[in-house]
Amino acid sequence: MYFLEWGIWKGRLMPQTAAEKKKAAQRKSDRCGGNGLDLSKLAEEGAAFDKPTGIEPDDAYALYSFNDRYIDVRGAAQEEKRGLITFAFLMYLGLVSFLLWLGIYMPARDLMLGVEWEIDSLVFFMIFMVALAGLALFLGIKFLRYIFRLEVFTQRHIVVRFNRVTRQVYINRPKYAGGIIIFPWEVTAAGIDPNRPDEQMIGMPLLLAWPSELNGAGFDEFAMLGEPMDGNRKVVGLWEFIRRYMQEGPQAVPKPKRLRPLWASPALSLREVLSFLMPMVGRGGGAFSLVWGIALLPVMALHFVCHWLSMMLCYRARWPKVIEEAGLPGKPVPKTTVAEDYGPEIGARLREATLESRGVASQPA
Repeated sequence: MYFLEWGIWKGRLMPQTAAEKKKAAQRKSDRCGGNGLDLSKLAEEGAAFDKPTGIEPDDAYALYSFNDRYIDVRGAAQEEKRGLITFAFLMYLGLVSFLLWLGIYMPARDLMLGVEWEIDSLVFFMIFMVALAGLALFLGIKFLRYIFRLEVFTQRHIVVRFNRVTRQVYINRPKYAGGIIIFPWEVTAAGIDPNRPDEQMIGMPLLLAWPSELNGAGFDEFAMLGEPMDGNRKVVGLWEFIRRYMQEGPQAVPKPKRLRPLWASPALSLREVLSFLMPMVGRGGGAFSLVWGIALLPVMALHFVCHWLSMMLCYRARWPKVIEEAGLPGKPVPKTTVAEDYGPEIGARLREATLESRGVASQPA
């Protein structure tokens, strides 16, 4: 499910009213006063790519690929929650099929069984039910497809690639969530606190940011890597794994025991469905987790089926040839992303949205 990524991208492209700008400025003030990730502050302090954390590196079962040239890391924030939209999609298809069944199969069956129909009533009923099914199909294609594509008929995973040869980071999202974005590794900042390794945080991914003041793109970007992790040590360990790989090479990190599959693995779907129970098991709550799991077994079974179906109804994320070959001898280094790569209008809006998030009034053209 890419609802969060889609919502953030759409939010950047929608102009804000004066009231919305005021609310955004207030949220920024609240965030800076709390423990949130302030991109302006990160830009002032500089990227954290070269600062050791003192924590042992841990791949946290977040890698799709691992070799001497690059690593691919899970980059979706809510992948374990996919399945709800697939369930709604199946219900929608069921409704359309049911209307067609009523309008075509039932009258045909009645005629074959000798049930008498008045011809005008039969024709009217068939036309009405088929038209109703057509209307439902039309409305679904016109409006609901924007929701359905968040987890069906879209790329199966959001992947973040770290290429240690080209010293670049590539983010591969669907086009409706920003598409493929390229940044230099040296402007990568991690939203971590290595000074509190034993802090218990349930369901936190690793948050990486590329502030506009550093990335040269003209807009802020961030990504959430890995599964929801239990504890700050796990989060910092994943960052340390990525940092050492990029700074020192693959020999500086332990080889992953296993990689995440890029195909529609039912085992991975089962793991995602059970992920909310893992923190309780890890903290000694095995008996409670068992009781809770048994109580929710029907819901989890439905979630598993819909999660797996959503994976099968998607396609593998593909990289452009220039990125796939990046780092090979004689191959060009991909150009880093700038706002205008999306066109002049969208580029201008991305830059304006970044200024608004900083509480800076945009200048009229």
